[in-house]
Amino acid sequence: MKKSSKPIVLAVLSLFILASCARESWKPSWFEQDHRVAYREIPTQPDGRAVSSVSKKEAREDLDLFRYLVETSYAGYEYQKEIRKVDFGRNFLRARWQLRWMKGRDISREDMYRLLLTALKGVQDGHLCIDGLYTPFMHEYYWHSGVTVARRGKDLVVATSSVDGISPGDRYRDSEAYLFRMYAPDEETYRIGTLSSKETSELSLKIGKSRVKVPVSLDMDTVSVPKQEILYSLTDGVTFLRIPNFSAMGQSALVSDEGKERLKEVERHIRLLDRGETVIIDVRNNPGGYGNTSALVPAILFKRQSQNFIAKSALLESPGIAQARVHNVWDMGNNDNSSSDTRKAAQIDADNQRINPRRKWSRSIWREEAVKKVENARKIIVIINRMSASASEFLCEIRKIPGVMIIGENSAGIMSFATDQQYFLPNSQISLLVPSELFFDLSYSAGEGTGVLPDYWVLHEELESVLRSLTGKESFVMPKGPAPK
Repeated sequence: MKKSSKPIVLAVLSLFILASCARESWKPSWFEQDHRVAYREIPTQPDGRAVSSVSKKEAREDLDLFRYLVETSYAGYEYQKEIRKVDFGRNFLRARWQLRWMKGRDISREDMYRLLLTALKGVQDGHLCIDGLYTPFMHEYYWHSGVTVARRGKDLVVATSSVDGISPGDRYRDSEAYLFRMYAPDEETYRIGTLSSKETSELSLKIGKSRVKVPVSLDMDTVSVPKQEILYSLTDGVTFLRIPNFSAMGQSALVSDEGKERLKEVERHIRLLDRGETVIIDVRNNPGGYGNTSALVPAILFKRQSQNFIAKSALLESPGIAQARVHNVWDMGNNDNSSSDTRKAAQIDADNQRINPRRKWSRSIWREEAVKKVENARKIIVIINRMSASASEFLCEIRKIPGVMIIGENSAGIMSFATDQQYFLPNSQISLLVPSELFFDLSYSAGEGTGVLPDYWVLHEELESVLRSLTGKESFVMPKGPAPK
């Protein structure tokens, strides 16, 4: 009897489907492979007019152009829609209705800001900026109270309180979403607070038998040292290193000789981390920089290659990237001969985008997996705050390794140093800084708009005492002066 070939065909088809899925599994499920858009030239320079108000017709034209810009040249468009659930269509409809019902024939600059912010309602992206003043909330901040609770069996009871109407021993009966774990060596302790992208002054919570208003505030830690200063110490077996950033950029946001020298000093001090039994790495206010420099930290600590800790990355480029490259935003160059070939390539890319504008994904894997499993025999503490971004957030991937602890507050949630292109709305002359690239770390994501959540939430005023307890060194003090040469 002749055997049926159907099972063979099905098996081959199944293998083909599995192979196809494997090839595409790195892509976000919400991304459309062929995402074509229209292409329009948008002013990247002001025309020199001083504009304090525009007519409603001109305001409508600017709003329509802004919608085009968001839907085509803003790289985070799909991300904000699918991950953060932003309804841009509804936002722009509300903005048009808001414009329609504004009183008077002319629209002030302040009113235009309101319209643009309405159109961006729900967006959390620290790269977007309107006139350098008005921007969507960068990310969710940690608003904390003066009330802590501890777990007693199955109950949560107030441990300390500076709020009238709340006393130690009162039972906490509200959501655990308002509880942020503190470091306490003897018990499971939490501080009442919230993560919010909006200014928050109080929470209404059920404590005891009644609902109580609990005031909350923002930690005002700004790290009182110069931004570019490296701090290093090695005392009693504890190595402390404050890394201001991982790049060679100077104060003007361009690569500079001063920045290159500072980066060399950063790398030199990173190589000294291996000396301590306990290691503290302070990346508060660190805006990020080069991924390979950030990866040098675990490479030194765990005696591996930097490539073992480089992110597996995917990059979404919007049509705006072509215009950004031509305007010399992306490579920090200065139009000299050394970048002429690169700029020619950028011009070709821009011309192609005019003919066939589209968003496109590319994946770059520079990471090489370590041959041996990473082992760690010491305590490693990473300190972050709400201004720790990009490469300093990717560093926190090492929390997967035993013995590593993240403390502080949630980081910035700005996953990339995006290519920001500046545009100008032609009627109101409002400037817009729009990211035309979106970077995803496929191996570890801190969460755009929220950032890395620490293992222990530590306020600035508590930091030194917590570090003494974590290190077991009562003599430990945070270094105050510059790192030794």
